[in-house]
Amino acid sequence: MEDYIRNRCDVYGFEPCIVVDKNYYVELQAVMLPRHLWRRGYGTLFMNEICAEADKRQVALGLDPEPVREWGTKQELVHWYARFGFVASPDPDLYRVSYVRMPRKPV
Repeated sequence: MEDYIRNRCDVYGFEPCIVVDKNYYVELQAVMLPRHLWRRGYGTLFMNEICAEADKRQVALGLDPEPVREWGTKQELVHWYARFGFVASPDPDLYRVSYVRMPRKPV
């Protein structure tokens, strides 16, 4: 899953793209789309693709949303990730992240 996400980062031009496989989930540590591509749907396409792949592989995703540059507030970013199924971590000690997305059954 880690290699798949890095490949998608390359395709969309995300930089940096720091992804760590934590055995029972994959953590998106730093994934940033270049500013000139903001608000054009590339982030949504990227998230839809990696969520679909995570579902196929039955892998959970985790992250700690932190707005960078002038993107917006943390609450706006949390709301954006919620569109893809990320929720507050049910067990922060286990997942070591504040938000997780559990895999769904593939359609």
